[in-house]
Amino acid sequence: MNGANDQYDLWSPLMIAAHRERQDMQDELIRCGARVGLAEALMLGDDRRVDELLTDRTSVLQAVPNAGSLLMFARTVHAIDRLIEAGVAPNLEDQWGSTPIRALSRLGEKSRPLVRRLIEHGAEASPEEYAGLGDEAALARLAESNPDQVRADGVLLAAIASGHLEIVRWLLCLGANVNGRSADPTHHTALHEACWSGNLPIVQLLVTAGADVTARDDKHNSTARGWAETAVTVTNNPNCTIIADFLAGFERRSET
Repeated sequence: MNGANDQYDLWSPLMIAAHRERQDMQDELIRCGARVGLAEALMLGDDRRVDELLTDRTSVLQAVPNAGSLLMFARTVHAIDRLIEAGVAPNLEDQWGSTPIRALSRLGEKSRPLVRRLIEHGAEASPEEYAGLGDEAALARLAESNPDQVRADGVLLAAIASGHLEIVRWLLCLGANVNGRSADPTHHTALHEACWSGNLPIVQLLVTAGADVTARDDKHNSTARGWAETAVTVTNNPNCTIIADFLAGFERRSET
């Protein structure tokens, strides 16, 4: 119940439940006595607990999940302010090369006030963050001066990860690579990203635009369909089953 889970980048069961927004799991774990450390309190949005834990300086010096910044797990503006006051760096990257602002920008609509607060604290915003926020106006302004930076693979994948269908469409029209790959060790494609997220409309858009359904990632040697099949059990997203079935037909055609 309180396992640090070294094989899962120090994520505790309670952190996983909070990340997946499984209130039932959170309640049961807490009822059974799960430890609520600083990372857990941040992800639960428990500002009172965060304030209590931050009175002890050692809380911010302990090993951080993903070997990154505690700011990545903040879910309230108050928590961001308190962590910055405690000396947590706003631009520290984790082992995957993700900064706090990039991690928070993947939270969808609720990420907007958090990302904007990080920017106010000096965090460096990139086109990827604006794509994650769904801020097409900001991307358009950046494209006027440097369209290549907006067409970068990471921008497309960030928009996909956050489920911004229209921005994905806009980026493809701008010339983004439909087979663009991530910069992390998996080197997965845009289609892999959409499959893992369980976003069928984006998967369909990418395939229609010419995405390679047979491309494999570098870490697991798996196709995008394989990622969808794995996501069914890992993320418990039923849409991933529909996506896997959808892509199976395209893989069969590519083999003939």
